[in-house]
Amino acid sequence: MKLRELVADLPVEEVVGSLDVEVRGVSCHSKEVQKGFLFVCIKGVKYDGHNFLLEARDKGAVAALVENNVPIKGGFSLIRVKDSRKAAAVTAAKFYGYPSTKLKLIGITGTNGKTTTTYLIESILKAHGEKVGRLSTIGYSIGDQEIKPTHTTPEAISLQAYMARMVEEGISSLVMEVSSHAISLSRVFGCDFDVAVFTNLSQDHLDFHLTASSYLEAKSQLFINLTPDKCAVVNIDDPSGRKLVSDISSRVITYGMSEDADISASEIIPNWEGLSFTVLKERIEMKLLGRHNIYNGLAAIATGVALGVDMEDIKSGIAALDQVKGRFERMEDSRPFNVIIDYAHTPDALRSVLLSARDLGPARIITLFGCGGDRDRGKRPLMGKVAQELSDYVIVTSDNPRSEDPLEIIRQIEGGFNKPNNCRVVLDRGEAICQALREAGSGDLVLIAGKGHEDYQIIGEKINHFDDREVVRQFLKGSNGTHIYN
Repeated sequence: MKLRELVADLPVEEVVGSLDVEVRGVSCHSKEVQKGFLFVCIKGVKYDGHNFLLEARDKGAVAALVENNVPIKGGFSLIRVKDSRKAAAVTAAKFYGYPSTKLKLIGITGTNGKTTTTYLIESILKAHGEKVGRLSTIGYSIGDQEIKPTHTTPEAISLQAYMARMVEEGISSLVMEVSSHAISLSRVFGCDFDVAVFTNLSQDHLDFHLTASSYLEAKSQLFINLTPDKCAVVNIDDPSGRKLVSDISSRVITYGMSEDADISASEIIPNWEGLSFTVLKERIEMKLLGRHNIYNGLAAIATGVALGVDMEDIKSGIAALDQVKGRFERMEDSRPFNVIIDYAHTPDALRSVLLSARDLGPARIITLFGCGGDRDRGKRPLMGKVAQELSDYVIVTSDNPRSEDPLEIIRQIEGGFNKPNNCRVVLDRGEAICQALREAGSGDLVLIAGKGHEDYQIIGEKINHFDDREVVRQFLKGSNGTHIYN
């Protein structure tokens, strides 16, 4: 494709060099650049793509999209734009043939529940006979290939490339998580969503968005940009969801426990076998544990209704999903007590899973958690307060401390405690898990929260292999109850 054609839809501020060069690929990572590529210079948090322009040229790039005035010579084309992130999304979509228009595209956003809702919708669409792609925090699924993600939502150029591959594979629908970061950083700019799903909004990511109103504003962009022929699926029980509905011009289907919700649940029975409830006069059987998953189920059911899926396929799809990795995941090989692994890393998510745990009737709840470093610090004491109020015993430990002092993070968590006699600090997460399991007695429930599906721990700049599930399994296999995780 000629550069002229590729940038025709951009609000270009300046052109240096020829627009008649042939472009064979698009990338914003200099190390991925090949001969004939267009390199997009994006200003990130840590790195500025403009500083890698010469490297990209030397690797074969024939042109670059830039925001800065960059002095560069030697038959190299520069297109200066005001916003290179949006320019990256527009050019990539054009280069790959606008793949989002060739897919049934469903985007899920919200603070909590995105991953499980994504998997439930995927299961419903598969039960409906569709070939489905998935982009989620846990993994990207394209045909038979499962790809480990670097972001919940891929960067704009990668996203368009993934969607193009899905189209080539004959995939008809894509279900994807859409993070607030992705919306703010224009990763999904120009994507043609058929259904947008709002799960809920509570405190998180204020290190990035700074204020709760900015956080909501970011989420709302996914819905405000829907055209009237598309559909928004919104949790009406959430105050932000109610506010959102008034600003949407597309078709809206609401869900929740409220009487005025379009899709609501009744006759709810939670137990260790899963969940059973009635929706639209149909009995829904779900293998996922935890009352909080009713909302995720309702969101998926509402999405199925929005897409015209018949109720039998919706029921089959819901029933077919037996587990989502790291999402209220029950460790089947536990002893007379139960062990649950969950990704809960916000106050609201921790509250929800603890209430769900209490529903299951354990003798005691032992909660282990920490908070990530270099992230929203305001939620740390709030999580401490929730854990203490809803648990019988709490062990505070490290999560991903990153560049922060893990002990300082723990001190901030302890700021939410008001009865420290049922709390303990064990800095090493592996040892903390073992301590929690040693503490557990018959009928107890051990909740290990915060990292969920993650198989790493970030300490400083180092990424170490670490998996909560592996620690639990190795402990349970050991006869002496010692910390044997290495």
